[in-house]
Amino acid sequence: MELKFFDQETLQECKGNVSARIVYDDGRIIPIELKETKLISIGRNIDTNNNIYEIAAIATTNTEEGEESVNKDGIEATITLKMIWVDNYGPRNELTSVEGELSESNAEVSGSLYKYGVKYNIGQQKMSSGTSFYHNTDFKGLKLFVYYYIRFVDVSWKLELEITN
Repeated sequence: MELKFFDQETLQECKGNVSARIVYDDGRIIPIELKETKLISIGRNIDTNNNIYEIAAIATTNTEEGEESVNKDGIEATITLKMIWVDNYGPRNELTSVEGELSESNAEVSGSLYKYGVKYNIGQQKMSSGTSFYHNTDFKGLKLFVYYYIRFVDVSWKLELEITN
């Protein structure tokens, strides 16, 4: 896993806030290792001078040669997710954009869902479907997130990826 960061304090805050898993219909959850995760500072807000951060993550069901696969159905799929936010003081962080896509797949998609906004505040969230998306947003809150899953035809599981700040 590659991790790029601006400062040690922000690195510690964001560690563990990216997760990928295969979730079976019977409730079993199998965590999968992220192919890549990046946390970078991309500038400062012109009005507040606060840092603007980007977290990007890639999750895949593909395995390297010699690795045991958690995916017994032979589906190879890769999803990418990105979140950009302004790190304001206190509970007024700003989610400025979210982006995700199914970037590689050898199977037909049967469904997908993404949602983003302020974690634990249903009134401050948006939800939709699609194999790729990009949205500019203006959600404000302490804990921001973006979540994405893809489900495939003839399998009893979905591939999930989630990022929180």
